[in-house]
Amino acid sequence: EILRFLETKSSLKKIFVVGNSLSEKVEKSIKRTNSLRINPKDIGQHTFFSCDLTDADASQVASLLSKAQHLTTINLGQNKITTGGLTHILNSLQFHPALIELDVSDNFICDEGGKELLTFLERKPSLKKICFADNPMNENVKKSIKRINCLRINPKDIWLYSFFSCDFTDTEAPQVASLLSQSHPQSKMCLNKNKFTSQGLKHLLDALQHHSTLVELDVSDNFIGDEGGNELLMFIETKPYLKKIFFEGNSMTEEMEQTIMNMLEKNNK
Repeated sequence: EILRFLETKSSLKKIFVVGNSLSEKVEKSIKRTNSLRINPKDIGQHTFFSCDLTDADASQVASLLSKAQHLTTINLGQNKITTGGLTHILNSLQFHPALIELDVSDNFICDEGGKELLTFLERKPSLKKICFADNPMNENVKKSIKRINCLRINPKDIWLYSFFSCDFTDTEAPQVASLLSQSHPQSKMCLNKNKFTSQGLKHLLDALQHHSTLVELDVSDNFIGDEGGNELLMFIETKPYLKKIFFEGNSMTEEMEQTIMNMLEKNNK
């Protein structure tokens, strides 16, 4: 009845239905209509979140966004937008120079849309984060987006998994090191499943000298050789409270791996 009433009253901009026994489907349908009739100046972070919006609505959403006051954060998650709809929305978000976070998670965005997100990130250096989980993109596209997200993180927001599995190479190592040197002291840090060699590792270990509380470090599944193993040995010597280093899946000799394990045993006594 409420939906039919909305359909017959195009001048009606909003109906509040919170606290009733409506099904989730009906609530979303009402929320969808509310969001598409909103005054652009009233658009906020969650206006278009979880509204069952589809590509058929994308042009209208884009038009509203292009007229909205400058947004810093916008959540378009939990809709049914595909790559086609995403194109319209990203074009409209070019009007928001202050945008620092965009959430498009839990939609139907594929690899082509993921590439559009990458282009959007590259053109918006002020954009710090795109949330994109639960979309049908391949792992390479996901890692490429995650990589840029990680390199733009605010140092105070760095945590255990900030640099895990980002396909980082030695090229990015100085930037990752700079971020680590500015972060709050960490007790654990995962730098595994990247593509760092011994050269990149040196930058990272230099930055981690600032973390006096570090007790666990994971650099497994990189391309670190014996030269990097020697860097780890020197690092352990300066960190008597460091209890664990995970380093499997690298290019070190068995002899070097054993030497590292022996030195860690001394720290654990």
